[in-house]
Amino acid sequence: MREKGKEVYVLDLPADESFVGNTFLLETIGKSFCLDSNLQMTRPKEKNKKEKLLNLFNTWKELILKTAPDVVGLTVNHKNLPSSLFLAHILKVEDPGLFIIFGGPECSMNEPVKVVSSTGVVDLAVYGEGELTLLHLIEALEQKIPIKTIEGTILFQNGRLKRNPGRSAITDLDVLPFPDFSDFPLDHYTGKALPLTMSRGCVGICAFCNERIFWGKKYRFRSPESVISEIQHHTSYGMTSFKFNDSLVNGNIHLLRKLCERLIESNTHIDWYGNARPEKMSLELLETMKEAGCHELRYGVESPVPHILMEMKKGVTPHQAKTVLENTKKVGIKSQVDLICAFPTETKRDFIYSLRWLYQKKDLFHNVLLNRFSLASSTEMFQNPQLYGMTYSSLYDGSDISHAGLYIWESAHVHGDTGLFRYIVITLLASELGKLRQSTIPVSRYEDFSHYIFKKVRDLADEGLYEDVYDRMYERYTDEVV
Repeated sequence: MREKGKEVYVLDLPADESFVGNTFLLETIGKSFCLDSNLQMTRPKEKNKKEKLLNLFNTWKELILKTAPDVVGLTVNHKNLPSSLFLAHILKVEDPGLFIIFGGPECSMNEPVKVVSSTGVVDLAVYGEGELTLLHLIEALEQKIPIKTIEGTILFQNGRLKRNPGRSAITDLDVLPFPDFSDFPLDHYTGKALPLTMSRGCVGICAFCNERIFWGKKYRFRSPESVISEIQHHTSYGMTSFKFNDSLVNGNIHLLRKLCERLIESNTHIDWYGNARPEKMSLELLETMKEAGCHELRYGVESPVPHILMEMKKGVTPHQAKTVLENTKKVGIKSQVDLICAFPTETKRDFIYSLRWLYQKKDLFHNVLLNRFSLASSTEMFQNPQLYGMTYSSLYDGSDISHAGLYIWESAHVHGDTGLFRYIVITLLASELGKLRQSTIPVSRYEDFSHYIFKKVRDLADEGLYEDVYDRMYERYTDEVV
């Protein structure tokens, strides 16, 4: 937008002084702020808490209106959908003529888009890649050209929506200008890593993932020269730590190696980390990455169980993952292992096997990020639940907008509260091993149960009675936790 001469203001609302450091506001906006379909605040219920929230939203509203905008755009994901809608609502009340746009990943999901349309406070949504769509939209508004046919947009009128054809993916990512962080209070981010993106899309075809729905099927990669130029641009004002936000940094091994070699040759001293698939990471490549400043890699291992990986269409074997973790450790790069707990085809034996794997391989990784399986719309699994023995129903009944696009599901192997049980058990084991990245589970509350789990897994023979151990854990869980 700025490259094309448009007047743009970027407001980093979560870094606003009234928000930073306020535990109540952070917790409420992130976890317990709820709206119904009429945009009425249903949680929190207490009057004094609602007033604090209203003061925050009014502060944000004034910050926005102070710039006298013609158009306001909000980046929307699942967690901030309710707060984004409420902010749009109070902006429209103040200035009904304001043109409000939603963009971001949530705008590529059917159910949330329908909810947004029904509220009447958003004029248009951008889905997919937004750079060219937003530019064409602003130019059309400036020139008073009808916007009803702009590719990559969803128009909202009178509670109805019109989805225009999607925009073709940008094939040459080098044509995009570098992200402009000049409006961001970077001093608030001391010690944090600045985001970088060197690719879009993913080479994987995982059945549980909607990454290809958003980015398209083709994996695209910027040239190493372009990425290094951006890094040097940011280091010129003192930034030296970076996080690659890509779905994976190793989608094209040749270009990744080239980028690292150029970083070393250019004597650009930075530290960085990113996500990767646990495959094709040779010792030699990892040594080069280490020399180029890589200090941590987050591997999407998902599961150590062969049949689950096949059903996920992960395209990676447990042996490949083990080899990559070993190589990563040898060169001195930290590893994070991402695991999916309670996958629909995960049996009792599979679950205990996963616990055993965590215990046995604990020295190969620095920490574990546990994700309880959730069913996302537009994914292959959502379209073909019968292949996984699944049934599901929508969680959204109009009473809580944050539930739009969420589903209650169960399978022959995971049903009732067993999904939560498995998530708690594997969380407590990871905590006992000192490897837990983060969790919503109050680990300290279950100390006795945690010790019990650790002892059971530690003493379990490789070919033990896994189903029996599972049943004993579940019985203890119902006695001590539920």
